[in-house]
Amino acid sequence: MSRSERGRTEVVWAALVLCSSAAAMAAAPARARATASGQARVIVTVTGAHHAPPATLHRDDVLVYENGQRRPVISWEPLRSGRSGLDFAILIDDSLGSSVGLQFPDIRSFIHSLPDGSRAALAYGRYGSAVFAAQFTKDRENVIRALRLPTGSVSLGSSIYMALDSLIRHWPQDGAPREVLLITSGIDLYRGIEESEPTEANLDLMQAMGTAQRHSVTVHTIYGQSAGFEGRNYFLINNGQGSLARLAFETGGAAFQDGFQSPVSFAPYLHQLTSLLNHQFLLTFRLTPSGPPGFQPLRVTTEVPGANLAAPDRVFVSAAH
Repeated sequence: MSRSERGRTEVVWAALVLCSSAAAMAAAPARARATASGQARVIVTVTGAHHAPPATLHRDDVLVYENGQRRPVISWEPLRSGRSGLDFAILIDDSLGSSVGLQFPDIRSFIHSLPDGSRAALAYGRYGSAVFAAQFTKDRENVIRALRLPTGSVSLGSSIYMALDSLIRHWPQDGAPREVLLITSGIDLYRGIEESEPTEANLDLMQAMGTAQRHSVTVHTIYGQSAGFEGRNYFLINNGQGSLARLAFETGGAAFQDGFQSPVSFAPYLHQLTSLLNHQFLLTFRLTPSGPPGFQPLRVTTEVPGANLAAPDRVFVSAAH
């Protein structure tokens, strides 16, 4: 079953709220970015039906259609093999309450569980910028030592989505696949209350999503309660959670939420995220530019039963020469 086929039966991003007993993944229409050589690389997550283990897929089992035209698959490489590498950044909102410190043991375990050969980094979102506490490294302990409690400082001049945009723009350009885990309330009042809704009026959310899409960065989110008055306002909480769900949906990630409160434990979410990472593949396929540059529809599917493929819905194609 393809990404597009499954999307017709899934709930929309605005309803992606997780109960304390379950988690839902917002795996969705990310925009992939083509290379100058006429190739595109996208991360594909393979899941099984009804939480069953996914079927084993090989390169010849994967079918790629760009703008309705079949495109040749060049490679199909499991990310957990470590051959392609992986850059994984954790971005924590500095406006969160100190209770997030209770989740540090689970975050430490998650960092240790990242695929072999991957690099991890830790940053804090503050005043619209991503401040690195630990740069990208394979030294897991170095990242873990950099964990600290958020300051809990809430400022109307700050935007967590600006911080995410900053993180992506300053990412090392070494060609490794890239993913982010964003821990935040998602509430962004930089441009006003109405502009905090998960719509096109939320300019900083739209900007961050666009930057992630153009740089092929997958963003996963976990909701955490803000230390300020926003964390007690259900209207704003709903806006924040909706924005986080949309951000994950649009970039192909997973959104984890637990009602209007911070979850008692991040462990179930991080275990699920680890499982998703262990079933991700780096798909490389060839493009045939035939017109002006722009996004084109993308469908990645398979005829192998028992396998669901979550892949971007669009790919950026350069101009024909």
